[in-house]
Amino acid sequence: MEKFADRYCENNPDVFAKADTAYTLAFSVIMLNTDLHSEHIKYRMDLPAFLKNNRGINDNADLPDAFLAEIFNEIQNNEIIMEDEQSGKFAKMVSGWSGGGGATDLSDKDRMDLYHREAAQIQKKSQQLMNAARTAANGSGTASNSTSDEPKAAYRSAASADLARPMFATACWPLIATFSQLFESASSSEVLNLDDDSSSNAATNGSMADLLESRKQELTVVDLCLDGFAGGIRIASLFKMEMEREAFVTSLTKLTGLSHFRDLKAKNGKAIKMMLALTLNLMESLDSSWVHIIKVISQMERLQLLGSTTRGASLDAQRPSMTDEQTHRTIEKFLEEFSSQDTVVAVDRIFTYTTSLTGPAILQFFKAVCHVSLEEAEVDPISLVRVAAMQGNSPTAENGHSPAPTPQSVAGSLKASGGNSIVTLKSDSPPRMYLLQKIVEIAHYNMHRIRYEWSQIWKLLQPYFVVVGCHPNQRVSSLAVDALRQLSMKFLEREELGHFSTQNEFLKSFERIMRLTTDDSIRHMILGSLGQMIAARAGSIRSGWKPIFIVLSRPTLMTAVSNDFDELLLEAFQLVQIIFREYFSIVVHAGGLLEFINCVADFALIDPIRQTHDEIILSSIQLLQLSASQLFQMAEDESEHMKMRAQENELVASMAASADGSSQSAPFKLVVQTSTNTITQFSKMASQPYMLPSGLISEEHFFLKWFPIFSAFSRVALGSTNMDFRTKCIESLFEVLNMCIHLFDLKCVRAIFRSAILPIFDDLKDQRDKAEDDLDVSGQQSDPLKEASGTIWILGLRLTVDLFSENFSQIAMDHEIVANVLSIAHSMMKRRDNTLVATGQICMHQFIQRNVAKFGQLGCWPPVIDAIENAFRMTNPYELVNCDFSSMKVLPELPASMIMNVASLGSIQANAVGVLAEVVAEGTATAKAHGAFVSLESLDFNQTVIKCSVHIELLQSIRDTLLLLVNGESSTLAINTIPGADRERVLACLRDSYTVARSFNANYHLRYSIWKKRLVQQLPNLIKQETISIGSHIKVLFAIYRAEGDVIETVVKRDSEAVARADRNVNMLVTETVDILERYVMMLGDAQVNATNIALWSPVVVLVFRELYAMDCWWKSGRQQQKVVDALEEGGAISGAKCLVLKKQLPKLFRLGIRMMGVDRADVRQALQGFIERVGEELFFDMFSET
Repeated sequence: MEKFADRYCENNPDVFAKADTAYTLAFSVIMLNTDLHSEHIKYRMDLPAFLKNNRGINDNADLPDAFLAEIFNEIQNNEIIMEDEQSGKFAKMVSGWSGGGGATDLSDKDRMDLYHREAAQIQKKSQQLMNAARTAANGSGTASNSTSDEPKAAYRSAASADLARPMFATACWPLIATFSQLFESASSSEVLNLDDDSSSNAATNGSMADLLESRKQELTVVDLCLDGFAGGIRIASLFKMEMEREAFVTSLTKLTGLSHFRDLKAKNGKAIKMMLALTLNLMESLDSSWVHIIKVISQMERLQLLGSTTRGASLDAQRPSMTDEQTHRTIEKFLEEFSSQDTVVAVDRIFTYTTSLTGPAILQFFKAVCHVSLEEAEVDPISLVRVAAMQGNSPTAENGHSPAPTPQSVAGSLKASGGNSIVTLKSDSPPRMYLLQKIVEIAHYNMHRIRYEWSQIWKLLQPYFVVVGCHPNQRVSSLAVDALRQLSMKFLEREELGHFSTQNEFLKSFERIMRLTTDDSIRHMILGSLGQMIAARAGSIRSGWKPIFIVLSRPTLMTAVSNDFDELLLEAFQLVQIIFREYFSIVVHAGGLLEFINCVADFALIDPIRQTHDEIILSSIQLLQLSASQLFQMAEDESEHMKMRAQENELVASMAASADGSSQSAPFKLVVQTSTNTITQFSKMASQPYMLPSGLISEEHFFLKWFPIFSAFSRVALGSTNMDFRTKCIESLFEVLNMCIHLFDLKCVRAIFRSAILPIFDDLKDQRDKAEDDLDVSGQQSDPLKEASGTIWILGLRLTVDLFSENFSQIAMDHEIVANVLSIAHSMMKRRDNTLVATGQICMHQFIQRNVAKFGQLGCWPPVIDAIENAFRMTNPYELVNCDFSSMKVLPELPASMIMNVASLGSIQANAVGVLAEVVAEGTATAKAHGAFVSLESLDFNQTVIKCSVHIELLQSIRDTLLLLVNGESSTLAINTIPGADRERVLACLRDSYTVARSFNANYHLRYSIWKKRLVQQLPNLIKQETISIGSHIKVLFAIYRAEGDVIETVVKRDSEAVARADRNVNMLVTETVDILERYVMMLGDAQVNATNIALWSPVVVLVFRELYAMDCWWKSGRQQQKVVDALEEGGAISGAKCLVLKKQLPKLFRLGIRMMGVDRADVRQALQGFIERVGEELFFDMFSET
């Protein structure tokens, strides 16, 4: 049945939780078949009873009712019939059909088939009957002839033996009273000698017939009474009369006199021998009466123990009431009899013969032995119920003699015990351990039973061993733990099939004792026992690794409950290290790696109270890392095996193709088979191979072996209270990932990111700190815990960016991972801490910059642009433009620098004013769309300052990234690899930054109100943001224009949306280029007043001039270096005459440049000089080229 269940679960892994379910259900189906179709069963099982019997068999869960109902209906309608049962079934079927019960439904073919089957069965049965008759005739022919002529008297007997049952039920009660009264009143003279050989031998041999036959002398009253008890017990047992059997056994137990051994007489010895003989004969039928018999055996041992300690002169001193010489000699004779070979053998046979008991009978026997053993140890039975309830088993009334405890009684017992121990003692008497030792022996005898029966036995023994193992008396508890060790050694000799967890259930006793005991010496003993089992049976342990590692991790939770915490912790961790060094591969193959990793993680999470704890924590983190290295080495080894196997297969194929026959390739096939054995050994716990042909680790093995390691790293990094250990753990995690991430497919990488990396940043989800008031004026955090969290976030984000940048091609297909990495950076940029905000911006810049060349190839621009857009909106100071300063009643006049009143500017002033109005309106609309309105009083200016600082850095980093060369090609920039729609979003971000900044700078009254509110020491402005954003925007527009040219060109096919975007960009480029130069000329009109603005805007003007004379397509020297056709053939820029829209503005730009020649800025003059030289070269090159 075990093989069947294991095989079924192997072929159907998704039906049941484990093989135990299939095993138990198979037995349940067999019993159901018998119950529904047996003629001897009156009350048949119905569907609710069948469902109830199968509750909780699926790993403590229920199987679907519909599934069980389908099984029930199938068995009910189609009985499972063996071959030798077919004859009777066929006869009934034919009989039913001949009476009109369905014969007309059968075809001729069905009738013939039924006839042949029935005939075969009849023929077989007839042969058996003829052989039996022939044998009987040969053996009894003479006797029959000699008596055939004698007349036979008519004799009538009861047709059914069941008639004896009601007769006995009526007569048993007066019989018990009569036998008991006569036995008690019998004098010593009426009793045979105690050492009667015939009686002794009969009792020893265990035969009732021999016992009666051996008596050649007249039976005394005592003998007759004992015979009456024996007959009554036998009848009650045969008829399953529970109450009557209990009454007879209880009465006979009292007649042994062992409960008041001071008054023992010879007749009591007769009763003891009779009970032993009955026990040997009726073992299968005693059921709950075993308790009384086991008590008698226990009392016999107790009497011997007392006799051995009080022999000699001290016997009378111990018992002053035993002054009678005759009584003393009787007691001595009893002790000698109990120690005799015959009695010892009789008692031993009771225990050894348990191997022949059926499943239900052995359960009753173990219940009784456990119950009496607890009485020997002076343990209250409520302790056993309490432990059974903790294990999830339903409380069982032990032997039916103790009332079922209620939750109130259990709670009362716990309160009475003070909560210190799970074991409640009945008295302070010294405990005995006779039956405890016997239980170990019996368990050894019966361990060979089928798994179904043994599992039922262990359900009784496990709570018993837990209770005795937690006994306050160290002698008792240590003996229990040692007994468990012996049984475990024996049990681990049995091979466990792959889909079972019997070892797990068996070794859970150590786990529970470790958790419930209050004695540190017992904990040390358990750890020592596990060490011995691992050293001796490591190769046989499979599911048993789980409770072993749970026990080993238990000391990590005993800081407050153990006085020997450090020693226990060190001993357990040393055992963990031994397992890793010597048995790691065994643990992996057995499927125990998850429990091992969890155990190591528990050690890494202990509180570092002492130096030794620091060493254990660091060693635990190192163990996690070494475990990953071992798995990585296994993957490398298997990859080598796969390569070797591929080469061997190629060699076999080539030789097979070149050879005349197929026989030459046979030796090589053997070699290939040998090489695969090593590979499949690693994968025997999973259906998939460890390594796939693609060179990646299979998904199943990833989640079985690798994923627990990554989760453990994350768990330690989040749960540790020490900053150094958290940092070390995170660094180790990413070292492992850098080593092995190339072995995982995208689904596995996604699982790592979600379960191991993202949890590091869980606290980063909120935009603001929970305690916003805990800040100084600079926005720096003062809470050490927050600083520690910030350090972890910074480290984690840096390592995450490095990891995914190095392996970007592997993760790029999952845009969610890319978006989440950038989202982490965004979350850090939302914090009210300068360091975190700057780190978030820098890491985002590094991630984009390092992978920008791959975005276009792998289609990753959409999530990246989303991140850039979110970052711009998050840091752009919309609240400044949306600030309501209506509370300021008195506002000053505009300063001279804000009034354009220079008459000589003419049309320049009018154009600049118009552009300013458009920009301010656009900026105001953008701020309203993306920002919230705030009052001047509620404006958080410190946070705004941080945002502005980060926004400027973001502008510069995004500009530099967009203008990077892709793959080293001088003609292709990153901005030109972005899809058109996404590129427009980037341009919009740069444009919005410029319009918002200029809108704020143009609102003098708002800036004055902020300054007047003492939010800042001088008049605020966003000139730096304005200049950098407009410079970045125009530089990117120039790069796009140089690459794509004018909209009217037909060299490149564009759809209507692309044409509209290109036209919009060219017009914006023309407008902004002219506007920048015109504004600068206006500033130069009053250089003294606008000195600051001139200094800030000069770099932008320099940028414009450099971009203008960098338009090689305009200048003759540039066109000679690169021809238009060459550029088109190489897929480069559209140059030459194709960029004429902006070139038409050259006269206007040239005039504006001439008006700047008086500027007192060397950089502007130098740029202006280069621009004028290019214009002059274009105008006068042909005119003076010959001269």
